[in-house]
Amino acid sequence: MLFRSASYDVFGDRMSVLFGGWGRSYDRTMANHALDELQKNKQPGGEIWLMNNKVKLPFADQFSIGLRQALGAWKAEVAVSQIKATNQFVWFGGNRDANGGWANQSPIDPLWGGPVGFGTLILGDSVGETKTNSLLVSAAKPYTAASGWAVNIAYTYSDAKTTHKEWKNDIFDWTYGRSTHTWNPSADVARHRLVAAGVTDNLLPWGLSLSGKFTWS
Repeated sequence: MLFRSASYDVFGDRMSVLFGGWGRSYDRTMANHALDELQKNKQPGGEIWLMNNKVKLPFADQFSIGLRQALGAWKAEVAVSQIKATNQFVWFGGNRDANGGWANQSPIDPLWGGPVGFGTLILGDSVGETKTNSLLVSAAKPYTAASGWAVNIAYTYSDAKTTHKEWKNDIFDWTYGRSTHTWNPSADVARHRLVAAGVTDNLLPWGLSLSGKFTWS
């Protein structure tokens, strides 16, 4: 993983701080896909699984920028971030009709377009993509002995998309290569998420603390 971050105290009083960062992470699961290819091809007359010999290393770039602001006893924060994942590995259908096209058949139907004497043809390549744009707004009141309580509230809006028709971060994409292959909203990332947590030590006897957390998405 590569990561760079920076922050800047706008007025030199630690009240308003700009921050940002950029990072790149790499996926190391390619050996697992190679094992899938090897194991799936062990059955005579079964499916044929083939990986691109020049498959690329998957990676994701993330960028964020935001502002932390002190508001009396409270601390507020607003930030935006973007994550774009490229070269994501997917398995997709390799069956074709007599003209080399898709016809109107199911992409995983083993009864058409596959190699003669075998089941369906499944191809693997680093052709998947995902992207997520997010807005985070939060407010927190830190614990002090004088007040005896603390609370943190955070809301996140995410616009996540994937090239998978299944709308998930899956390694199977049966629409790849077809005219219907496009960006779709991801089903793995909630568009709205609200998280609230708090703690207090002045409601219960014998020095006991009471805490709770609420999540809605």
